[in-house]
Amino acid sequence: MSGKNWQSDRRFTENYLHYRSQKGYGLNRIKQELFQLKGISSEIVEDVLAEMDIDWFEIAHSVLRKKFPHYAQEQDFKMKQKIWRYMLSHGFQSEEFADLVGSGENEFY
Repeated sequence: MSGKNWQSDRRFTENYLHYRSQKGYGLNRIKQELFQLKGISSEIVEDVLAEMDIDWFEIAHSVLRKKFPHYAQEQDFKMKQKIWRYMLSHGFQSEEFADLVGSGENEFY
């Protein structure tokens, strides 16, 4: 990326991780975007992540509260599936939100 007149891969990665996580995207989605769309190597992403203090559990909780205000009381199986699909498609790992939804992975898979 340095050849595209961007500052540095590390600095760009740090800023991108911070920006996208604040927009409600999980680590898996952000890693995919950095690699596929921006051409950042996974080594750089892992190095930057080791230096950053991002609470993915708190971000997942915030996204759930905003998108699904009554997620904790949700009993409908189809609605729970919708919540799971949404969270996974936004790059969150199941460990980051499964307990918040009130069910384990095995209920759906």
